[in-house]
Amino acid sequence: QVLCTVMVPTRKRVEHLSKMIETVFNSVYDPNCIEVIFRCDEDDVDTQNFLKDKLTDNVRMIVGPRHGGYSELNRFYNEIADQARGTWLFLSNDDLIFNKTDWDIELKKIDEVLVLNPKTMLGGEWLPSETGNTFPIMHKKIHEVLGRFCPCFLNDAYTSKLAKSVGLERYAPFIELVHFRYEINDEVVQESYVGIPPNAYEKCEEAHLPGDIEKILNSDLVRK
Repeated sequence: QVLCTVMVPTRKRVEHLSKMIETVFNSVYDPNCIEVIFRCDEDDVDTQNFLKDKLTDNVRMIVGPRHGGYSELNRFYNEIADQARGTWLFLSNDDLIFNKTDWDIELKKIDEVLVLNPKTMLGGEWLPSETGNTFPIMHKKIHEVLGRFCPCFLNDAYTSKLAKSVGLERYAPFIELVHFRYEINDEVVQESYVGIPPNAYEKCEEAHLPGDIEKILNSDLVRK
């Protein structure tokens, strides 16, 4: 059984993918319990060709339309989550490095339905846990109750706020990530930012968060 699915939408950043794949599997005690699913745009042939040589039972690739790029990033995570075999759904980026912590051993010990908040380094410093969840790890049962992973392009902010609102978020410092944030100077990402209307995230949150909170509170995921 797959313990965790690492979800990675990617576009034209082949130079980062090899290191990312390597550190994911080297960071755990049992690489066979982890799968990585990449989501590539159908016009991104270079990334597809690169990943074809990396594909195994535990490294998979989804190819589909580009959609709106970053402004519809949630669509890519939703596609991956729908095909994921893991008990846990790990929102990841292609510019992450996973530290060796054998985090799968600790993850196997958690028998609660939660959204986990890994320990993350950004700009050479470890972020305090209270800053929010940059790379949420959602239990698959939450995905099943919601019917998707996330409705908004700011997947991390939305998922973290949802989990906090229903008391299901937990800090998980046994997972250590280093985030390089290459998208800040990435022309592909910056181009798609232009298409995001003002207050788009706030409007999405207003439209979906109350209903998602209600779905979880009315499910058997939380103690009544």
